[in-house]
Amino acid sequence: MSAISIPAEPWRFAGGRVWLDEFVEQSHDDTLQYLEGCASDPIEDSRKVHRKAEAYRKYARRLWNMFCKIVLSKVGPSAASDPETIVLDLCANRPSAEDKFRAFLRHHVKTSMQLRPSLGPEEYEWVREVESAITVTELWKALVRDFDSGFLQIKRREEPEKTSSYSLKFTDTSQGSGSVWKVSKV
Repeated sequence: MSAISIPAEPWRFAGGRVWLDEFVEQSHDDTLQYLEGCASDPIEDSRKVHRKAEAYRKYARRLWNMFCKIVLSKVGPSAASDPETIVLDLCANRPSAEDKFRAFLRHHVKTSMQLRPSLGPEEYEWVREVESAITVTELWKALVRDFDSGFLQIKRREEPEKTSSYSLKFTDTSQGSGSVWKVSKV
């Protein structure tokens, strides 16, 4: 077997010579161009989701907004009924926000009724749509993720020094901490 010949030139590239200094200079230019592109187009801090999941998140958000508008506004002027303010209170681990979200989930379970045809003496009967805890958990998870990827993401970009203050995460574990976990354990 013959030895592999090592070229005398520092680099061999596509049949021509590329000297090390020229290669490094080109690499610097490419890196600077990449960094300029990153500054003008920030990386999204949330993943893309399927259109059905996105639609369910929007549905959960509409339910929350209606609850704030219809139910919480009747409690009185002392109760904040602005949906985003309550979410910011949840980010700050305020018990009053936790109570409002627990009330929302209870209200959803009690009012999720649908009129369906019946085989009994009545032509139609009211049937509960929420029949398991997982349904409520999925609604809560969708709502939390909609908040986190929606206006809280905008808040994180506006105030990067307070990024951790504007974040909500849902965990599926039996052990956790924070307001989101406390509400999910209802």
